[in-house]
Amino acid sequence: MKRDYEEMTFFKFKERYQTEEDCREKLFCIKWFDGYVCPKCGHNEYYAIKERNLYQCRKCRHQTSLTAGTIMHRTRTPLVKWFWAFYLISTDKRGISALRTIK
Repeated sequence: MKRDYEEMTFFKFKERYQTEEDCREKLFCIKWFDGYVCPKCGHNEYYAIKERNLYQCRKCRHQTSLTAGTIMHRTRTPLVKWFWAFYLISTDKRGISALRTIK
């Protein structure tokens, strides 16, 4: 059976996702793996509004962010921290119980 993912060591992860831009690029590829698609009208051309980290559809002018519709929606936490949290949770060999309570 072929894997759809690449196993990543701590050092590879640390090197690959050092900056917000590194994380944004990866998140863009995950969210729009076939290229940008406007969530409102389905058009595939956009403008990047870098100072606000938004993407605006060229056709209907709808603005969306990379984190819209995700667990990170409206977060003020840097993407680098989110990526580290995802990495640490997904590589923890002990696992996490669904019944575990947070104190």
